[in-house]
Amino acid sequence: MPPKKTQIYILIIVAVLIFISAGIILIVEKNKAVSADSDVKTTASDATKDQTSSESQTQTTQQGSESTSGVLQPTGSTSSTKKPVSTKPHAQKPVKPNPPAPKPNPNPKPLPPSPPSVSHENIKGVWISYLEIAGYKNLGQSQFTTKMENCLNYAKSRGLNTVIVQVRSHGDAIYPSAYYPWSKYITTSGSLSYDPLSIIVSLAHSKGISVHAWINPFRVMTDSEFQKIPSSYPTKQWYSSSSRDSYMIQKDSRWYLKPGNAEVRELIFNGVGELVSKYDIDAIHIDDYFYATSPSNYGDSSAQAKQNNTALVRGIYQKVKSIKPKVLFGISPAGSFKAGSVLPTSDTGYLSTNLKLWCNNAGYIDYVMPQIYWKHGHSTQDFTRVLGQWRSFVKSPSVALYTGLAVYKESSSETSDPFPKGEIASQINEIQSSGMSSGYCLFRYDFINQVSF
Repeated sequence: MPPKKTQIYILIIVAVLIFISAGIILIVEKNKAVSADSDVKTTASDATKDQTSSESQTQTTQQGSESTSGVLQPTGSTSSTKKPVSTKPHAQKPVKPNPPAPKPNPNPKPLPPSPPSVSHENIKGVWISYLEIAGYKNLGQSQFTTKMENCLNYAKSRGLNTVIVQVRSHGDAIYPSAYYPWSKYITTSGSLSYDPLSIIVSLAHSKGISVHAWINPFRVMTDSEFQKIPSSYPTKQWYSSSSRDSYMIQKDSRWYLKPGNAEVRELIFNGVGELVSKYDIDAIHIDDYFYATSPSNYGDSSAQAKQNNTALVRGIYQKVKSIKPKVLFGISPAGSFKAGSVLPTSDTGYLSTNLKLWCNNAGYIDYVMPQIYWKHGHSTQDFTRVLGQWRSFVKSPSVALYTGLAVYKESSSETSDPFPKGEIASQINEIQSSGMSSGYCLFRYDFINQVSF
């Protein structure tokens, strides 16, 4: 072959090889791009799955948390109980590099409002007893609301900030209860279509007035009153049983529950739990009714009687704090001291309290409100002296001291130990100026319109 043609063939072969090489390079680069795009889509898909899984777990946890709430059931309740939602964290998938940020929920479910509460360290209070409550008997809801609002408005106009309302005076209740029958002092038909206590709490709190629910733990009914209540209530069952004497004792035609009976105390604790759970009350309050007569008439020794009352007080305190720790528990005992004694009469007599223990150790009561129902210059219970004795007696920093005052003794109806005009105002002034007591409460509402303070 001539040299010239050979050169032409060589150039053609080289050109073909260059063309083929360029094509191979283009194919390789295209495959790389497709592979990279596929990797990006896979990563985004995995991240989206992780986000969906995380949001689903969060929603499930929130719904489970919202569906569980502590509801106090009466003894023997057959209500079903939901299985509690586990608080153990859910297992999470490994987080991919740089996942998209989760989107905020555009419509978050609002948290439930905190229950209203009104509490005053410097109490200026008044007791509203079952005798006042009787004036609301058989009223319709609108009438009851109007009358109670007028009552609270007047209390506030007199500078008072607390009402201690007797919600359970004789083993009964002025509210719908699973444990106690309706009180005859609020209805004669055995029921109401509304809840008086709910109205009282709502109205009082709207006016900045705190509500202490006052109960008598042991005092119950007479024979004729027991005949009128249903057999579904524990006290009626005990009254009707052959073992009645192990549950209650009769004095002056009225029955009183026995502090030493564990079932009796459990009923009282359940009733307290019901009040604290159902209502936004600010305190549970009991007065000076403990043993109604000598412990020997109950079959108890003096030491056992004190132990029984302490078991009651400690149990009420624990029940209250286990449900709503900020709700208070207070006692208003008899206020007298015997001459030469450093102990209140309530601790040394048949009532069988142990105020020395309760007022000087944490875990029993939040406040004590002795009923110092004597005037200045009284021969045995001079007001200033007794107030000073109580101030020296209450040593625990966790127990507040308030003073119960007998406003009824300055009214025109008092004949046995009448107070001179201005006595209550003088006592209040002494309490406030001396700092020996953190406040006062007046017994009782029906008399405050007759007295200046």
